[in-house]
Amino acid sequence: MVEGGIRRGRLSDEAKNDNTPTILNRLKLTQNGAVRNSAAILFGKDLTDYPQVLLRLARFRGVDKSEFIDNRQIYGNIFELTSGAMDFFLKHLSLSGTTHNRLEREDELEIPYDALREVVVNALCHRAWQQEASSIGIAIYDDRVEIENAGRFPATLSLQRLTAEETSVNDNTSLPPNPDIANVMFIGGLIEHWGRGLSMMNNKCKNAGLPKPQINDNGNMVKVIFARPKDGERTPVGHQLNTS
Repeated sequence: MVEGGIRRGRLSDEAKNDNTPTILNRLKLTQNGAVRNSAAILFGKDLTDYPQVLLRLARFRGVDKSEFIDNRQIYGNIFELTSGAMDFFLKHLSLSGTTHNRLEREDELEIPYDALREVVVNALCHRAWQQEASSIGIAIYDDRVEIENAGRFPATLSLQRLTAEETSVNDNTSLPPNPDIANVMFIGGLIEHWGRGLSMMNNKCKNAGLPKPQINDNGNMVKVIFARPKDGERTPVGHQLNTS
């Protein structure tokens, strides 16, 4: 992570010579010489004492929870949970094809990969980590994908403003409830730009011909819902290009 942070210009060159205690201190992950809980959530391997580092993954048949196709749980640090979530999407969502200059083909997930990743990263960044009984849940149905986590939007920012159609990529304000965790995720490349996530998600979905994601916040739980395209709207992966 340190090398990547230096390469992205998010850590100074002198960090390459830091030992582990020094880099943890540089990242504000120690206090009075002791490693903080945030360090374990970010980089921990033995997470026995952190039951909240849980990701619930399910693929349901149909549009409700009557029948599972796949059901699993993953425990791990933030980087491992992000990877596990994206692998699950790649397994259960279809690929659709686009062509460039009639010769090149590029396959994309039916719901844009970057939009899904943004929601997962935001769920990990903004969730209420102090709630040990909570977890992040991802549910894939025939018609939609739902991602939910314990937490809420900042009280000073209305959901209506953040999700407004006219919001530009530079208008959103980032107020993470876990700033030290968010900073490490930014340095580590999980977060690419501050305050651009919702606008980027909306634009990616719009470009893919999908409605913008629905976002619900009841004060305790945030849920993001992506509509899946209907079967007739997908381009089969094996579609042959007409290059004549």
